[in-house]
Amino acid sequence: MHLARKAYKELCSFAVSIQAGMRGMVARDELRFRRQTKAVIIVQSHCRKYLACLHYTKLKKATITTQCAWRGKVARRELKKLKMAARETGALQAAKNKLEKQVEELTWRLQLEKRMRVWIMRITLSNLSHESCAQWWINLLLKMRNSRPWLVL
Repeated sequence: MHLARKAYKELCSFAVSIQAGMRGMVARDELRFRRQTKAVIIVQSHCRKYLACLHYTKLKKATITTQCAWRGKVARRELKKLKMAARETGALQAAKNKLEKQVEELTWRLQLEKRMRVWIMRITLSNLSHESCAQWWINLLLKMRNSRPWLVL
């Protein structure tokens, strides 16, 4: 009787040890799965962020290019009108001054658009926050307005 009880207790002890080991293994697997899931979510969110920034940068660049082309077309049209008006009225000097001013403004706008392209690339490369980018842009516009009061922004 004593040997049977001892064998039974030993068997129960082994069963409890095996069950505890299995429960621990299941818990570790569950924890590993949760950590992997969390890591995957972080990687996916960073990937989506990068793709969104890339799309925004391409869209911004396309917008600037289109605006530059349109402004050039409008400026050429205006220049043509001014040349014809100068020929008709004989006020060549006034038209020349106005054209020079427009050329200066267009040159300045072109420089501004080039700066904007560089700025967009810097944003892409340095991953600045939208708030700091907006603040930089506001400061640039204020500097432009102060340095060239005749320019309409």
